[in-house]
Amino acid sequence: MSFKTGAGYTSSNDTVGLRDTLLIGVIIDRTEDPLTALNVSVAYDGGSSSTVHNEDLSGDHVEYDQQVITRDQAGSEKWIFSVIDRDGNITSRDLTLTVQ
Repeated sequence: MSFKTGAGYTSSNDTVGLRDTLLIGVIIDRTEDPLTALNVSVAYDGGSSSTVHNEDLSGDHVEYDQQVITRDQAGSEKWIFSVIDRDGNITSRDLTLTVQ
């Protein structure tokens, strides 16, 4: 799994403004077993994470874009993208937004 790069995408840890609108995209390719699920969650200020998107998958290649609107208060937002394969293996990638 990798983050999409290029114009319009946030693909690494960054400092952003309050109520900023961002786009985070992931590219997921099958390694051994078929892909079965995608989960996107967010954790604020080092707290526990909450799911914001969950979907079943099928196929060997998936691309997904998540629009993010940052909170209207300063702090950190950790966005976590996880994919599960048929055997239950989980691969995760995350990035942290520092909101100022």
